[in-house]
Amino acid sequence: MATASGSRRTRAELPLEDIGGGVASRALGMEAGTIGEISLPASGWAHRHTFYEIVYVDAGVGTHIIDFEAFPVRPATLYFLRPGQVHLWNYRSQPTGYLLVFTEEFLLTRPSREDLSRDVALFTALADVAELQLDAAQASWFVMTLKDIVREYQGAEDDHKSVLQAYVHVLLARAGRLVSSACPRQHISRSSLLVRQFNDLVTHRVQVEQSVRAFSDQLGVTPSHLADIVKGLTGRTPSEIIRGARIVEAKRLLEYTEKTVAQIAYDLGFKDTAYFGRFFKRESGVTPGEFRRTLVKESVTVDA
Repeated sequence: MATASGSRRTRAELPLEDIGGGVASRALGMEAGTIGEISLPASGWAHRHTFYEIVYVDAGVGTHIIDFEAFPVRPATLYFLRPGQVHLWNYRSQPTGYLLVFTEEFLLTRPSREDLSRDVALFTALADVAELQLDAAQASWFVMTLKDIVREYQGAEDDHKSVLQAYVHVLLARAGRLVSSACPRQHISRSSLLVRQFNDLVTHRVQVEQSVRAFSDQLGVTPSHLADIVKGLTGRTPSEIIRGARIVEAKRLLEYTEKTVAQIAYDLGFKDTAYFGRFFKRESGVTPGEFRRTLVKESVTVDA
């Protein structure tokens, strides 16, 4: 568990950031620039986004925490974050580099469904890895591409949206190759796409109680077909994945907000606080209160 100084619960709600950059950027559904231009959150400020984010770091000292996993800040590193993930920077020397943020609609406007499916799936796979360290040659290519993206974004010439979408597509594809080279290559079949769509739905609807049948209806398949595909590709049942997502969200709220256990239970669709407590202990091994007390002790130890 990565709990660091500055990440104490000081808010009633987890801050949710939307794309900035003015009206034009919000209409475009994308923003690009150096970390200094777009700004980096204060050290220790836990928050989440409505958008996808790619960060390239070329300098800095500290830690980047993404959903409880701590990554040391190192030069020539890419980070990929999905909407809804909680992250924070704890840095002694502020990171510098480049930042890309874009909405799902920015990808959804592609004319080819195949490209759309591939880009969403690519980002999902990259966010599962979260961090990608680059060698000198790889870093050179990504920095060059990021500079091209920033120039295109700032130029705002005719058809610049389609050009930016093409750049993002190429960047994701090249990053995906690096991930694939380090692990067995996976073909994005209909089955694997269904699993990723299911995972995305679960992530986006984690605060609304949903049954396997409800998710299967939204995906246009039967519950038994969804169960067979998900179990076959992940080794976990749909119900296990749903429970896991709710536990992650519960831990986020316990660590980064001042909400009571009863409030968190209500937020996650539990009508009975006692049942939520039993559910949490069964899935994580400790009660919500014990989990939060452990975080407080760890925070005191780090501060000391």
